[in-house]
Amino acid sequence: MELLDSVENQSSLLARLKSRLNYILHKNSCFEFVYVCARVNGKAVFKCWIEKGDDFEHPEILGDIPAEATSIELDCLYEPTIRLINVANKNSLNSLRGKYGFVLDLKGKPHKFSALQMIAANLSFPGAVEKAFLSRQMNIPDECCITLYKSEQYLFLREHEKEYVPLYRGNRLFTLDQVNKAAIAESVKLMTLWLSNQVNEQGRAEYKYWPSKGEFSDSNNAIRQWMATVCLARAARAFKSEQLMDLANKNLKYNLESMFFARDGLGYILLDGSAKLGAAALAALAILESPERKKYLPQEYALRNLIEHLSNPDGSFDTFYIPRDRTGNENFYSGETLLFMAQEYSISKNPALLQKIMRSFTYYREWHRANRNPAFIPWHTQAYWLVWCVTRDEELARFIFEMNDWLLSMQQWDSAEFLDMQGRFYDPERPFFGPPHASSTGVYLEGLIDAYQLAVALADNARAESYRLVLLRGIRSVIQLQFRDDVESFYVSNKANVIGGVRTNEYDNTIRIDNVQHCLMAFLKIHKCFLDKDYEFKEANSFQVNEGTSNTFNSYKHFRKIEFPIDIIAIRQEIKGNDFLWLENTSRQEKISVQRETNSIFLRAAKKPFPSGVSVNDVHGSHETKNASLYPELMKTLYNFSRSIEAELARVTVVRLLPQSRVYPHVDAGEYYKCRDRYHIVVYSPTGSEMISGGEKVVWNEGEFWWFDNKAIHEAYNNGADYRVHVIFDVLPKP
Repeated sequence: MELLDSVENQSSLLARLKSRLNYILHKNSCFEFVYVCARVNGKAVFKCWIEKGDDFEHPEILGDIPAEATSIELDCLYEPTIRLINVANKNSLNSLRGKYGFVLDLKGKPHKFSALQMIAANLSFPGAVEKAFLSRQMNIPDECCITLYKSEQYLFLREHEKEYVPLYRGNRLFTLDQVNKAAIAESVKLMTLWLSNQVNEQGRAEYKYWPSKGEFSDSNNAIRQWMATVCLARAARAFKSEQLMDLANKNLKYNLESMFFARDGLGYILLDGSAKLGAAALAALAILESPERKKYLPQEYALRNLIEHLSNPDGSFDTFYIPRDRTGNENFYSGETLLFMAQEYSISKNPALLQKIMRSFTYYREWHRANRNPAFIPWHTQAYWLVWCVTRDEELARFIFEMNDWLLSMQQWDSAEFLDMQGRFYDPERPFFGPPHASSTGVYLEGLIDAYQLAVALADNARAESYRLVLLRGIRSVIQLQFRDDVESFYVSNKANVIGGVRTNEYDNTIRIDNVQHCLMAFLKIHKCFLDKDYEFKEANSFQVNEGTSNTFNSYKHFRKIEFPIDIIAIRQEIKGNDFLWLENTSRQEKISVQRETNSIFLRAAKKPFPSGVSVNDVHGSHETKNASLYPELMKTLYNFSRSIEAELARVTVVRLLPQSRVYPHVDAGEYYKCRDRYHIVVYSPTGSEMISGGEKVVWNEGEFWWFDNKAIHEAYNNGADYRVHVIFDVLPKP
């Protein structure tokens, strides 16, 4: 019976695979290579490349896919681009990992790497190039040319309700409108599960895991281990779980026994030959918050003595005990120390302790203003928030706002290179502040939720709204990086070691304990603080999107459906018959950043040459391009429509929006647009075209004809797995 089930499952899996391959290779001519990989519970058991023109039905191509395969992935490569890669730079082309595959030609032999291969193997571009050169026993150069290919990805799971799952960089795109109380609660549950799974019977927590290798790292970090100890106890209290609290207590005991040392009444945390101020502070915080605090009071007092020993009269701290003369990491260790002191003050209300905290506050406020760094902000924010809750000190409040207002500029949204990067904290213009990292996003959210609560408490509504939006976007980024189920972990055999874990970033699947614990502690605070209404998405100080579920056309100000006879089948055939033109002119996607995820075919364009110093957006004249004659039915339709409203046909473009992509918010500005109306004909859009203009949202369907207001802020989304194709044209109406 099991054999029969296996054969039936394979048949279903292969049938779905072949159906998609038939569309990709025969009905969509833009793809050049397709990578197929079959897996059994995450382990690759079959791989092959199919090229355009290959007969994939031939048994020699897919015939060796085993009957027990549980998943199959497809990676379809298209639009080749030659790029020079700096092989010596290990971070070269990092942001493109998982979005692009590539081909490297060595002595006439092509070496192909799919985007999904690189994600599953956690392989960088330089690493893949080195692998190819080594396989040919050739010297590895500092630079070489590769051919990049954009990637369209699909996953077929044997046990899944859908025919296939479209992937975005080996993952599913988690969107801002999916952020809600239920989503964050589920994420918290999964992160807590992952963290608890990393603690063994003795109480030791694993620090780092490599999903692609299926191995734990031997490396360790005292500060991150102690932060995880704090996090475990907080999660146990949030879930009211005795079992989880027992695990937290066991972890606390293990860490103290393995890392805590004392001499001359000073307690310190020693790992790899160094004893850091931050490690001592976080160990003291873990004891302070533990239900077994009484048992470890001697260790807490000794650690507090070390903090006092490393404190200076001006409020500053020395940051290392061993080696004593070492300095650095003030952005981290000062805030971690003040967080412990603030937590202790919130319990004891000791005036002498408050005096010490405020002396450090005065010192580090000026220090930060002279040395601005985002790493400083979340630690000091959390510390000062705890003190403010007791003292209501206005100076503390003002500095919390000053710090976090500046931090907002670090978050990427419209500036993000790809959609899955939105919401993370990274500024490519200021790379010296550090690379994008889940741990960074998590800790910034820990501070921002406290800053948000302060703004709410002080009725600073505009600031609270700005912080709220940033928090929602940060939540989106974290959940995007989380291994949530079989889809994200399709290449992982031991799923217990990854489910709930948080990747380091979009293209590096390494899971570190601080990735999870920072995000978990932030999410626990947000989940406790946010009401259902706080998850509602609306841009701060911007427009409100009408989330109507149906197209009530007459109620819209910025959209109007047009009733005009169109032979959509003929137009569709003309566009399909000229697929080869999509990459003929890439100027629009390359020069207009908001259109970077589109391809265009120009049928009527601005007349050249342009007058000196005049932008294309200010040029009124237009003419037919050489390609217009290839679309006789379409052009006839547009001329007939223009005449019917006594208008003059202007520019005409056929535009393809890539799967799971968008046109970014913008306004069509310039003298040309001021006096012309913009229309769309929806040619292909299997899941509907989501359009937003002036705060209104409409979903257009295939075959429909629309006017919309392109002078208002507008944007568009293709949430489907196939291309969305529109004819976009302008007319100059009768005066």
